[in-house]
Amino acid sequence: MANGTGDAGDASACGHAALTAMGMLDQNLVGAGFCAEEQRLQSRSATGDAAGLWEAGVTAGRERFRAVLGRIGSGGG
Repeated sequence: MANGTGDAGDASACGHAALTAMGMLDQNLVGAGFCAEEQRLQSRSATGDAAGLWEAGVTAGRERFRAVLGRIGSGGG
């Protein structure tokens, strides 16, 4: 969303939504640390340390997706 508009407000709202979602995921999965990981990725992005950021984001996304699929597959709704 923010990437398309270039608007700082959109970027802030998107980042907040991601942190909220990861916080909720952490609450539903024992031992999860997705919110802290998201905070680290957002911090790297905001400070301009973009080296490897895309790859780190893709890896994080895959881990999150697997965690959600595992929760759905285990009937943990």
